[in-house]
Amino acid sequence: MLPPGLHVGSSPHRSSPGGPGQRALGAPAPVGAVGAVGAVGAVGAVGAVTLLSAAGAPAHRGLNRLTRVARGIDEPDPQAAARDAPEPAARSLAGLLDAQREAVTADDRVLCLLAGAGAGKTRVLTLRVARRVGDHTAHPDHVLVCTFSRKAADELRTRLWTLGVGADVHAGTFHRTALRLIRRHRADRDRTPPTVLADRRAVLPDLLAREGTARTRRGRGAPAGGADQRVVGRLEADVSWAKARMVGPEELEAAARTRRRRLSLGAGRVAELFARYEAEKRRRGAVDLDDLPLVAADLLETDPRFAAGVRWQYRHLFVDEMQDVNPAQFRLLQALAGADPDLFVVGDPNQSVYGWNGADPTLLDRLPTLYPQARVLRLDRNHRCAPPVVAVAAAALGLAGDTAPRSTRHGGSLPPVVPPAPHADRAAGGPPPGWVCPRPRRRGAHPAPLAPAQPPLRTTRAPL
Repeated sequence: MLPPGLHVGSSPHRSSPGGPGQRALGAPAPVGAVGAVGAVGAVGAVGAVTLLSAAGAPAHRGLNRLTRVARGIDEPDPQAAARDAPEPAARSLAGLLDAQREAVTADDRVLCLLAGAGAGKTRVLTLRVARRVGDHTAHPDHVLVCTFSRKAADELRTRLWTLGVGADVHAGTFHRTALRLIRRHRADRDRTPPTVLADRRAVLPDLLAREGTARTRRGRGAPAGGADQRVVGRLEADVSWAKARMVGPEELEAAARTRRRRLSLGAGRVAELFARYEAEKRRRGAVDLDDLPLVAADLLETDPRFAAGVRWQYRHLFVDEMQDVNPAQFRLLQALAGADPDLFVVGDPNQSVYGWNGADPTLLDRLPTLYPQARVLRLDRNHRCAPPVVAVAAAALGLAGDTAPRSTRHGGSLPPVVPPAPHADRAAGGPPPGWVCPRPRRRGAHPAPLAPAQPPLRTTRAPL
């Protein structure tokens, strides 16, 4: 059945935010050039209205050249590729390794791809989008690709364009997606768009100044309110972490203690300032960037009609850099996926570098538990680094056996591993090999040891 509030029309329509023919989600959805939704929820061919009975045939016409080349059934044929699928995608698929090919062509509705550094995970994701668009198992206007940062989103859009599917596929950050949904929900109800605070540092200095918790700086470049910009930055990071972890002011002390996070001004004071900041936002009728995923998830969870419309439009979900997703973003992803997800995620828990900002790489490991139907595939070939570099990285991460990455390259020089000099030698003069000064231009800066922050040297020397 069609989602509540949706009906089949005949006029061409493209529901992209800000473009001609924009429609508020949850309103009647005409289906024309976009394709058609049958009784089984299948997507019809582009440019045609194709309705199917519950016992009807699938909406696509079998495997096209893109899929047949990817699965090794046919040899690449430029004329056929130009006719049936974007030719650059077919050419790229023909050069994939077996594990990459399997990730691109697998028919599983929920697929989790664990791929190490240099394994081509973003390439696989974009080729999978192109493959599904090419064989009509996904219409590009119903595809949503999300990632963590704007830079990564720009890279995704560029790659999708080169594969011939970038014009209609929706690709962006979780925050951009959330803001689009919130605006649609408000427009549906003739309400004005929300006021978004692009930077909390426009509000926090005044709160700090009123509370008297920071030193004042009257020099050039000091933020509004006279609060120390370093204190403002640390407080802003604490609030951002709490929101990413879906922790409110009243829960902040316990959450910080459980996760061993040291709050900049002390747990009690940060919690109080956090509560005052939330009250100030409510007074202004505003939300900040970290609120957007949570507000959008709330709308999907509490408004079934709106949720049905959103899931009808964004029915094919792809997530890149899953290791950098935080719990708030994951809650939005689950709300988008609904009870019958069509979901492909790719990431590497060993590459998570945003834990300080609330990212939770364990979500990638827990995905098969949350979605029992999920299939997990691995890409362990590194195409970027020479074998010695890959071997040292694997040793530092404690990876061995089947979980250890392997390089597809040859040769490469051995990286030097230099132990720090004895303490007596360090006291005699400047920093010896193995030491680095983190801020060499800062007066009074002291060199900091690299080696103590790394695994024991013998661990990294062993593979060399």
